Amino acid sequence: MAEESNSVARNTKFNYDLKTKDWQLGEYWGFFVLNRNVSFLNTRQIIIVTPTAENQNGKENIDLQTKVKGTYSMLLPVFYLGKGGNENFRIGFGFGVGTVNLQGTADFNDGIGLFTNAVVFNSGATFANKIDNLGRYSLLTTGNIDGDPYKAYLLSNLSTGNNLELLGAYS
Repeated sequence: MAEESNSVARNTKFNYDLKTKDWQLGEYWGFFVLNRNVSFLNTRQIIIVTPTAENQNGKENIDLQTKVKGTYSMLLPVFYLGKGGNENFRIGFGFGVGTVNLQGTADFNDGIGLFTNAVVFNSGATFANKIDNLGRYSLLTTGNIDGDPYKAYLLSNLSTGNNLELLGAYS
């Protein structure tokens, strides 16, 4: 998804980060706690098209009349390597709790047509089979099974647990 760039009102967002002071525990390491809250609105979707002479990269920003809005919040301690202070380079790792809320519509049609998607969806005996078949078909038609193993797992097991929600949050 890509945000619509010609609307200031639609792209005005409220977000905030709260960060505690740095606790330098050693000469080259320390930690802090970060709380981040962000809202977003995506009103355009980037789709892959066949590369042409005018469009070499094969991506085009086309308005598919989709709209996804949501929020995410997280609270995590961040451990970092490096000296304290803003003038020094640091690299950190944080792990904590978070929540994601997504609402809206998205177009998952891969360009082959709704007929093929309907045939794949109707090939399963149960609703769970139908959802899994649609996810596996989407995975196979993207041509990038090895590129992102986490996304591949989620797409191939959409009906298991809350993998559909996890795929939305991951995407």
